[in-house]
Amino acid sequence: MRCLIIDDDESPRTLMARIVTDAGHRAIAVASGDAAMAALRDHGFDVALVDMEMPGMDGADTIARLRRLAPGLRVLVVSGYEDRRHVMSAFEAGADGYLLKDELHESLRKSLDAVRAGHAPLSPRVAAVVLKQVRRRAGSEPPPTHERVREALGLGRPIARLRKNPRLGAGTGSHGSIDAGDAGGDGDGGDGPAR
Repeated sequence: MRCLIIDDDESPRTLMARIVTDAGHRAIAVASGDAAMAALRDHGFDVALVDMEMPGMDGADTIARLRRLAPGLRVLVVSGYEDRRHVMSAFEAGADGYLLKDELHESLRKSLDAVRAGHAPLSPRVAAVVLKQVRRRAGSEPPPTHERVREALGLGRPIARLRKNPRLGAGTGSHGSIDAGDAGGDGDGGDGPAR
C-alpha cells in the first residue's frame, strides 16, 4: 500500500510514517496541501492521511482537491480535533474515515487496511459527534428510556389489570411475576384501566 501523509506538524508526521512503514507499506510524508498535490502528480497513492489544521490549504480543502485529482484515493483524516466543525467539514469534503491523533498507536495500522478495503474507520469519539449531527439534521433524538420500554410493553396503551402469575417464576428463584391483562375491566375490584 502506498500512503501519502499530509501534516504540518513534524512529530505526528514522523510517527505516522513509522507506523505505516512498520506495517510493511510505503510512505511519503509532506508538510502541506500544496506539497501533497505535487507528490500526488509524481507518485500514485492508495491512501492519504490528512491533518485538518494546516497553514495555507487546510485539511478540508486538501481533501476536496485530492478527491478531484485522484477519485480512487481513499482519504483518512488523522487530527487532534474532534469538534463538529472539523469532523463534518472533513466528511463533506470527501473523507472516508477520521481518527484522532491520541489514538494513533492503537488504531492506525488496522484503519489503513479497513479504509483501503472500502470501510470507514472512525474514532469512537468521532462516531459520537457524527451520530449527534445526523440526529440533529433528522430533527430526532432517541426517545427517553422509559418511553422505549412503554412502547415495547404495550405500544403506549394503558395497562388494564395486573395479576400474579406463579407459572412464569417457576425455576427462576422468583415467586411470581406480573402479567399485563387486556385494556378492559374484569370485575375483580378494578375500576377500569390503570393509569
